[in-house]
Amino acid sequence: MKTKFWKVFTAFAAGVALMPLAACDNEDYTSSPNRPDYDINYVYLYEPVQAYSSIEFKATGDFLENLDNPLALTPVRCTKPAPADIHVQVVIDPTVVDSYNEATKPDYGFMTGVELVSSEFTIPKGEYLSTEEIAMNVVDREALKQNQKDLILPIKIETLSGDGKISEHNEVYIHFIYEANFITVSPFYQELLGQNPSTWSASMATLTLSDALSSSWAADGDLTFIVEPSSDYVAAFNEKYGKGYEYQFLEGVTVKSAKIAQGASKGDIVLSASVPSGMASGTRYVVPLRIKSVSGIGAELTSDEEICYVAVYVPPFTLMSGTPEGSRISYDSSMNWTLSVNGSKVAQEATEDSSESLWSELFLCNGYVAPWAEGDVCEIDFGQTYNLTGLGMSFYAWYYALVDFKSFEYSADGSTWSSAVIDFTWSTYSSTGTIKFSFPVEARYLRFTIGEPNYNYTNYEDIWNTGIYFYAK
Repeated sequence: MKTKFWKVFTAFAAGVALMPLAACDNEDYTSSPNRPDYDINYVYLYEPVQAYSSIEFKATGDFLENLDNPLALTPVRCTKPAPADIHVQVVIDPTVVDSYNEATKPDYGFMTGVELVSSEFTIPKGEYLSTEEIAMNVVDREALKQNQKDLILPIKIETLSGDGKISEHNEVYIHFIYEANFITVSPFYQELLGQNPSTWSASMATLTLSDALSSSWAADGDLTFIVEPSSDYVAAFNEKYGKGYEYQFLEGVTVKSAKIAQGASKGDIVLSASVPSGMASGTRYVVPLRIKSVSGIGAELTSDEEICYVAVYVPPFTLMSGTPEGSRISYDSSMNWTLSVNGSKVAQEATEDSSESLWSELFLCNGYVAPWAEGDVCEIDFGQTYNLTGLGMSFYAWYYALVDFKSFEYSADGSTWSSAVIDFTWSTYSSTGTIKFSFPVEARYLRFTIGEPNYNYTNYEDIWNTGIYFYAK
């Protein structure tokens, strides 16, 4: 945002004589031989009552705020009550623009196309202020459309009749500040491909970065962009977003479109790419997009380095805390599910009853207690394939629960296994809980290694499981 008028005006005023009222606070000045005569009634202009000293406009010539003609600015003032009516004439004075620019150092142009509603004002006897305020009408906005730069409108007291004197502070400057419709781009997008390689080509044929482009306000016309994929920013991406992964530059990306439509303040970038050969092996790719330019009414890029990073990869299968999607599989003893621990389907009950039971009784969640130990390898065969989304477990008490798994794998055929990333820990004071999968998996077999006990202390180093159940879609 540019400097508002009254901050600039204060700096400008400091370069000229001090206002008579302000002189009262300066002992050195009031005691000097050049101090003003306080018997004189000075007539002057002061800042507008409303916030019209700085008016922002855009390339169409429209104001950013809805301001109606006429715009009331400020009354004419005097330092003492008028002993009799004082009549004042004010004018628009373009001749002071150069001196104003020299004093304040910006480069303002003169605002044409403005008329004063009236140039004659009266301060009645006994009053400090004129009965009417100076007001202006903007009758022609071509200067705003053509310049697209900051403009000023100087208004000054031209003549005075009556018992008073025109003060050196006899001018106000109304600023018309040009504002571009600045464009920003969202910094980061992810395109997560599914686990089925046959779907990758279709997914990458059209990559839509929804609402990637943003403008300060609704576009006054279509805004179009030149977007360039660039490998120059891959290192910066890996440093900021890599999180332990090394992303490679995605070659062969084509920008199909990049646009903000008229009346909208958001727009999409649409890309097309082919599947790189390394995708199947788990390589991660990124294509940095640099917004080189924008075309359209009043639009400008916020910076020369407007970069959007698009990461493309197949996400790893991950176990996370939370409620799985789908519904819980309703198990009964007629279903052909088996659970073995360290290769055995038989478990020793952790009760006074020393009879042997099957591990698969845990599927019933009927209170049967089975002890696990850290490092035990559990394998489940469902007898058929399910589209699994997660699992749940219950324990005898929170201090007999586990912290996590050391490993977790799934398989559809029992020979080809896929590993999971473990990204959950059991709630410290909970004896039940669920674990959700990052995406559904087609699996008949599960295999996992038991992690540490939740409460690793003497007499509580075992893990007493009382049930295990599953969710599917």
